[in-house]
Amino acid sequence: MILFVNTKIKKMSKKMKLVENNNYLCYSLYCRGNIMNDIKKKNIVLSVVVMLIGLMVAGGTYAFLYVQANVTNTNYIGVSTCFLIDYDIDNGDNTQNITGTLFPSLGPSDGLNGRVGLKINADCSVNGTGTLKIHINNGTSASLMQKATSHCEDKKTGEVLSTYANASTCSSAGGKWRDYPASYCEDKNTLQRLKEYTTSASCTSHNGNWITNGSPLKYAVYNTNDTNTNPIKVGYITSSSIGSDVVIHDTIELTHSEQLFYIYIWLDGYLTDNSHADLAFDGYISASATQSD
Repeated sequence: MILFVNTKIKKMSKKMKLVENNNYLCYSLYCRGNIMNDIKKKNIVLSVVVMLIGLMVAGGTYAFLYVQANVTNTNYIGVSTCFLIDYDIDNGDNTQNITGTLFPSLGPSDGLNGRVGLKINADCSVNGTGTLKIHINNGTSASLMQKATSHCEDKKTGEVLSTYANASTCSSAGGKWRDYPASYCEDKNTLQRLKEYTTSASCTSHNGNWITNGSPLKYAVYNTNDTNTNPIKVGYITSSSIGSDVVIHDTIELTHSEQLFYIYIWLDGYLTDNSHADLAFDGYISASATQSD
C-alpha cells in the first residue's frame, strides 16, 4: 500500500518499520514489491497518456467540435456558448411570441412582427447554420387561411348581399361586386397581389407567379426593418400548419457578426374581406443553430 505523504515520518509502526526509498514511503516488508508494481503501473499509465495524446493530435479537432456541436438555441452542452441567439423580447424559453389580431392589409408592414439576431461567439472557431421557425398555436383562427370568394356587397354598409350571384345582378341592385378570382397573379419576391395581370401568361412575363391555391395568410423575412425592400424569404401559412412549426428560413450561414432577421405575419387584403377583420393569430418564433462541417 502506497502512502502519499510529503512530510517526514515521526512515528514507527510496532510491527513494521516505514522506510523511504526513491521517494516512496512504504512498509519495509512489502517495499520492493510495491515499488516494482507501482513502476509497472506508471509505465502503463504513461503508455495510455501517450496513446491519448496521439489520439488528440489525430482527432483533436473532431473532439473539440463535437463538444461544441451540442447546441439548442442558447443552451450549450460544453465549455461555452458558441451560438448566440438574441430575441427582441425573449419569453425566457428561447422563443418570442408573435401574437395578436390581424386585419386585411396591402403589405407586411401592417402585420404582426418580431426580430431575431444570430451569430457565433467571438471565442469560438466553428462554422454553423441557423434556422428560423414560427410555431402556429391552436388559438389561431382558421379563417385567416381562407380566401374570400367573389360576392355582392351593399355599397354603404359592406354587408354581403348573397342574393346576387354575379356582377350584373349585383350592379342592377345598386350593390358593389367584389371580385376574388380563384386564380390570380402574385409578385415572386413579395407575394403581393398583381391585379393588373389577369392571365397566367401576362403574370409570368412580369416576374409573377400564377396562383391557383394560395393562402391569404403570409409571412415575410427581411434582413432590415424597412419593408419597402424585397424580403429574403416569403411563404404561406395554411390551415394544416395549425399546431405545428413552419420553417421560414434555414441554412443561414452564421458568422461572428450578428445577423438580424425581421419577421412579419400579414393578411393579404386583396384576398380577404371584412369578415376577416380582427381575427386572432397565436404563435411564437424560435431559432436554432447547428454546427456545420
